Amino acid sequence: MAIGLACAALAGCESTTRDPEFASMAETNIVPKSSPSNIIATFKNICLAGSLAEKQTRLRKAEYIEKRDLGRGVSTYVVDNSNPAVMLFGNSACGVAAEARTGQSNRYTDYVAETFPMARAFNPKTIGPRAESAWITPKGDVIWLERHGPKVAPPRVIFAIRQAKAET
Repeated sequence: MAIGLACAALAGCESTTRDPEFASMAETNIVPKSSPSNIIATFKNICLAGSLAEKQTRLRKAEYIEKRDLGRGVSTYVVDNSNPAVMLFGNSACGVAAEARTGQSNRYTDYVAETFPMARAFNPKTIGPRAESAWITPKGDVIWLERHGPKVAPPRVIFAIRQAKAET
């Protein structure tokens, strides 16, 4: 039951009890306590990889398994270790998710400043009510950090990018 709730809280995954590979995962690895460094490394390796096909290939090679949410067009990938969950929103957006921890906001802000030095901050609430920080790059890519409260799972953080012109 807790696995289903954790997955549902992340991205509304379909049935988890029928998938033996998913059912064998440790509950704490559905949305793990990843370090900010691990979240940023996964973001760089997957979310900035280029095309959707390249992202999916990298996820498979890293032993992630896919759980689709047919209602929202989000594919959520999880792996049975402390690496963050990865969400692909079609070909346009990608995010990584993990349990919220102290010090995350500063690390993501520093990462954006170092990696996208021309990005400018804007009102995160234009993205959604849970967005904490948001930036736009000169290319039009939107990067944001959002936090989710503990209604059905531990507090979690999502660090994401929506690319202005996604590769196919």
